[in-house]
Amino acid sequence: MPSLSRSSRSFALCLLLLVHGCALACGPLRVGFRPGPATYDLLPGGGARGIDVDFIAELSKRTGCSVEARLISSKMVDSALGAGEIDILPSALHSPLRESLGDMLPLGASRMGLLVHKAWARGGHELRELTQDPQATVLVVRGAVLPPVVKHWLNRPELQSRITEAGDLPAALRAFEAGRAVAMPVFAMQLHGKAALWKSGHRLWDPWPEFEVPIGVLISRKTVPAELRGRLREAIEAMQRDGTLQRIVHAHLGPETSRFFVLAGPKRSAPATAP
Repeated sequence: MPSLSRSSRSFALCLLLLVHGCALACGPLRVGFRPGPATYDLLPGGGARGIDVDFIAELSKRTGCSVEARLISSKMVDSALGAGEIDILPSALHSPLRESLGDMLPLGASRMGLLVHKAWARGGHELRELTQDPQATVLVVRGAVLPPVVKHWLNRPELQSRITEAGDLPAALRAFEAGRAVAMPVFAMQLHGKAALWKSGHRLWDPWPEFEVPIGVLISRKTVPAELRGRLREAIEAMQRDGTLQRIVHAHLGPETSRFFVLAGPKRSAPATAP
């Protein structure tokens, strides 16, 4: 068999590199971003900043996958995932439904507290008094995934006529500030960025200290092939091992709020299975 000329070998090498580059390229992956303090803060002049922004940018850089931002409200997330409209959901809380829709990669855990107005908390009230007070309204974000212990509390019969809803977290915080409710279940990181004067007028109760909620990233099994899910998982676990994820979280939360968020270490990858 005749040997290839130098020009032929060069052409073959270029073709191989081109094919290899095409194999590594992917996207655009549709990322579901939900506006929220520290995770996805919309900027007045356009664009956004936050943990989710930096996390997805780093994931894109490491995998070579382009991404497409999709702004979505909390109440629409699960239906969008089910309809195949989102490929990746950062800052995802675990739920059985989401577990059935995609690969959940745990990145950390937090716990939910109860935000109350200082004037009400100053009276020595506790969760039991709030639950039984017929004038104490509770504000929740419509469609938000809540820890089972919080859902159980909200399902108590005496609270049913006193629960009011908001479309997303920013709207809920505005409504709470306006006095539409006495209490509101929140994660500590959702209050990040609030001024000291604002915080002095409110109290964050910790009524469920033993219940930590896993937080991670969901990769859709419906729209993302198994091979690509494996590549994304490997890149995310590398970010956990080399401290990149920790640096991103601490940069946005600062030392005070970071202590409410426990970062998870990488777990040994299991092969991604086809849907």
